[in-house]
Amino acid sequence: LPLFLLSFFCPICLFQSFALLVVINSCTLVVPWNVEEEKQRRNVLFGLTILSALCNILFTIEIILKSVAFTVRGFWQSRRNRGDFVITILGLTWIVFHFLFQVPAYIAGGINEWKRLTYTFGYMVVILRFFTIAGSTAFTHCHCFSSICLFPGRKSTLKMLMLTVLMSMVRSLFIIAAMFLLVLFYAYTGVILFGMVKYGQAVSKHVNFRNGREALVVLFRSVTGEDWNDIMHDCMVSFRQQLLIIPHVRLLIFSSLFHLIT
Repeated sequence: LPLFLLSFFCPICLFQSFALLVVINSCTLVVPWNVEEEKQRRNVLFGLTILSALCNILFTIEIILKSVAFTVRGFWQSRRNRGDFVITILGLTWIVFHFLFQVPAYIAGGINEWKRLTYTFGYMVVILRFFTIAGSTAFTHCHCFSSICLFPGRKSTLKMLMLTVLMSMVRSLFIIAAMFLLVLFYAYTGVILFGMVKYGQAVSKHVNFRNGREALVVLFRSVTGEDWNDIMHDCMVSFRQQLLIIPHVRLLIFSSLFHLIT
């Protein structure tokens, strides 16, 4: 009976639309969610946060429909459903904090700190929601819907690919951790050497070595080949100073090779 009611009130295309909502919700991060960006593009950022809030409300409706279809006990047996439920609760919490608690924060005089917190919390929820895109059509667990709504082979292939990626990450956990420690080592070295470099063609307010977090972002961007030569040019010193730092560079290279070998 619950499945019949669900099929009566919800068309088949509605199930596939929830996967599209995940993509739309992820596209709201096209503009950085921070206080500095709000000062420059206030209306655009406000519209994107409103769109993300609407997507979270629709995800809540999806959770309710799943509970009606599978009953609460059947819904709670799936790990993916439990994960979707937790992320949905986090999304509703972000809506309350970001839109309703701004007035008390403004009265208390800490509106900027509060917005900085809610923006960070909001885009973390969006990122977590993106990882559920493979399970956004969770109604396919029901056999009578899997043969109608989606192609069963497509779901099994996607599941196999995601399990392959997940298992490879688990097997390579120590290698990934070692590479991250190496990049972190270079990041803190960049903070020491280039922390006070003035802005130039590539080094700017968003691309610099002022702190460890910004240095990590710069290094990951350099790994992808984005403006790494311009960044090196902005951090370049004179020839005489280059001769003075050769011993330190040799120590840095030796430490990196020792870290990779061990």
